[in-house]
Amino acid sequence: MLEKEIEIINRIIVEAIVHGSDGGGSYNMNEENLISSIVSWLEFNGIANDYEVKEVEKVQTCWGFYGCIPQIVKKFKERKDG
Repeated sequence: MLEKEIEIINRIIVEAIVHGSDGGGSYNMNEENLISSIVSWLEFNGIANDYEVKEVEKVQTCWGFYGCIPQIVKKFKERKDG
């Protein structure tokens, strides 16, 4: 259920960025506040230890592929041996 919710939120982020852009790409004028808002949502839902915001290099949009769109991703946890 959580994975589906994150998938939907990530799509909302992409569509909001595309909505405020043109064929030349997005303007990324408020990225810091966007990331801060996403992190606040992660913290509010108690999942900030397991998920983080990363800029995804290649996201499909109606304009083609966009790069550097913030998305919620699972944190990579290093294995501790021994």
